[in-house]
Amino acid sequence: NLKVLISSIYKNLINNRLFEFSKECDKLSLSDLSKKMSINQERLLDFITLIKKQRRSPIKDYIPTTQEVIFKHPEL
Repeated sequence: NLKVLISSIYKNLINNRLFEFSKECDKLSLSDLSKKMSINQERLLDFITLIKKQRRSPIKDYIPTTQEVIFKHPEL
């Protein structure tokens, strides 16, 4: 149960940070985003895949060919 809780908290923290980036940018490369968040690209991509499925996700799309993360415009 502790592992599930920690994973959920970590996912929420990443989601909140991605939301902050959505206020600043329309899109970012996965490598730039990875550097800014100080997280491994593969790990970040795993979280992006999970977060993108959420209804209130800050991520509009991920384009694998260009490795770009497209953000939704934040709701004011």
